[in-house]
Amino acid sequence: MASICLFVLSALYVIATANVLGDATPFNFVETSRTISTDFGPPDPHSHDSASTGRDPRGKIHLVRGLVQRVRQASVTVAGEVVGAIGQGLVVLVGVTHHDTAATAKKLADKLWNLRVMDDDEGVMNRSVADTTKQVLIVSQFTLYADTSGGRRPSYIEAARPEHAEPMVDAVVGELRRLGAAVATGRFRTEMQVALVNDGPVTVMVEV
Repeated sequence: MASICLFVLSALYVIATANVLGDATPFNFVETSRTISTDFGPPDPHSHDSASTGRDPRGKIHLVRGLVQRVRQASVTVAGEVVGAIGQGLVVLVGVTHHDTAATAKKLADKLWNLRVMDDDEGVMNRSVADTTKQVLIVSQFTLYADTSGGRRPSYIEAARPEHAEPMVDAVVGELRRLGAAVATGRFRTEMQVALVNDGPVTVMVEV
């Protein structure tokens, strides 16, 4: 009888252990797989979640970028021809990423127009280009999205394709003009030479 009882107890122990492992093993496997898919692997900029939230699957927020330089004068030359020039004002190199829209372009233009980096009468940066010269030079610059975290060659995977970037830059220019700016531009999809005299120097990165 004792042997039978011992056998029954052993069998129940094995069954209970199997049930516990059966419950635990799939749970751990799923959680591990979910962690791997979240923390590693390249982002899909065209996925529904990325496009709707402005984030890639790793949770990184993407923003339109404007590298602002306060200048005494500046010009852009293409194939020996000056295609855009300003006097005292702002030069803005604009970088566009995959998720930028007309709304972000408008927001960037408003930020640039009202950015207080111009001197007042006492030499303090209390005024915006809207308050002063109203002159802005906009140049498209996809290399603002260079990723230098790995190796020696920068990656530009976060930079928008030209067919998406060009209308976004045009939207920034259009909104600045609507606000009252005198805007000069570079020329898209060309090799440009940008000459400027940075005043200060003052250089600010703007993300919206």
